[in-house]
Amino acid sequence: TFLVQSSSVTVLLLLGLVNAGIMNLKQAVFVILGSGIGTTITAQIVAFKLKVVFYPFIATGFALKVISKKEHYKNIGDIIFYLGLIFLSMGIMSDGSKPLKEYPFFIDTIRLLGVNPLWGIFLGAVFTAITSSSSATTSLVIAMSMEGVIPLQSGIALIIGANIGTCVLELVATIGTNCAAKRTGLAQFMVNLVGAVIFYPFLGSFTKLIAMTGSEVPRLIANAHTIFNVTVSLFFVPFVGLLVFFLEKVIPDHGRSEIRSSGVLDEKFLAVPSMAPYEVEQEVNRMASIVFSLSFTMAYALLSRFTKAFRAFRSISSAIEA
Repeated sequence: TFLVQSSSVTVLLLLGLVNAGIMNLKQAVFVILGSGIGTTITAQIVAFKLKVVFYPFIATGFALKVISKKEHYKNIGDIIFYLGLIFLSMGIMSDGSKPLKEYPFFIDTIRLLGVNPLWGIFLGAVFTAITSSSSATTSLVIAMSMEGVIPLQSGIALIIGANIGTCVLELVATIGTNCAAKRTGLAQFMVNLVGAVIFYPFLGSFTKLIAMTGSEVPRLIANAHTIFNVTVSLFFVPFVGLLVFFLEKVIPDHGRSEIRSSGVLDEKFLAVPSMAPYEVEQEVNRMASIVFSLSFTMAYALLSRFTKAFRAFRSISSAIEA
């Protein structure tokens, strides 16, 4: 998640792996806990006030991409170039949020989020569900806090809501998958929802604790995002087995195998293209084994002329055509 900077991409890949039977539910839950921590790196990066240096980053990265002949240096250029784009976008969002300080309606709304954080959690969840990216919500909140538009407690409420809203895409992606994949999607939602429920009664104390970790609001919001996700992940580690047991009861498989046997390629692997060749290789191997079995079945059917052999031949042929 730290490398791709998207917990959604990580969980979508997990859904494909679990749906294919490559990973089990317990393994997936541990990866989900790790993805929640990895996605906080974006917030820590954007909290730096580096609006002035984005041009050198973009220029240097672009030069490495164009001039370098070695793939290694081109990849480094990509990293520097896109890092510069992150700082550029932060500058645009920060400058664009300045006029909001002059709108009474917006100021009253932000004050309401501080008085009643539940509204902040709700709005953060809705906005993230629409954008399908908690990193986008986090970056926007930090950018607005740089201009003094959003106070600390309101920002923390929005961040906690963003962790819930990011699960919507994964829940939608579980439609049409097997029971194990559905449990995986629900596991991420439950982890973030339970974490928000645990933190909500202590939000005031949590805000005071976060205020001791720095002096600037953008950095404090980034720290809150990191501490929240790390704490929730560590809290769930001893209860992973219990969570898996609960999910298996909530979504029973009714005796169906959790390992996919249809052989249909899973489009969720396209979220991480590097995994797609593995999925294709597995499908080719499956088809090869079926064709190999078909050749023996056909020879046996022709030599023995048994009715059952011909039926088996037709069944295998249908599997190949499907």
